[in-house]
Amino acid sequence: MRARHCEDGREETLRRAWGMLLALGAAPTYAGFRQAAAAACAAAGRPELLLSLSKWLYPLVAEEQGTTAAAVERNIRTLIDRVWRRSPELLRQAGFAGERRPTCGEFVGLLAARLAGAERA
Repeated sequence: MRARHCEDGREETLRRAWGMLLALGAAPTYAGFRQAAAAACAAAGRPELLLSLSKWLYPLVAEEQGTTAAAVERNIRTLIDRVWRRSPELLRQAGFAGERRPTCGEFVGLLAARLAGAERA
């Protein structure tokens, strides 16, 4: 599925987001996989979206993928939970500090920051 907010040469950014999620042990069979990748891609290009996930970012991803903002948040939270339960050490190596599962904002924010850094390089 092509992410509208990843057009104009940003399709590669979406592929990198998928690669990052796979490296964390995320399964692409979860709806949250595509939604987290789309959210990170959008936030990499427009960091202000991270200021209000529920008001700006989740509705953007939800509209694109034909679902609700609440479902996007739930699906990303489920994905994070599965990755955390399977391999918390991979999340820590990726930059998530602490002994607790990262929040959706922390997870998407780190992915977006890494994607934005890769775009500038």
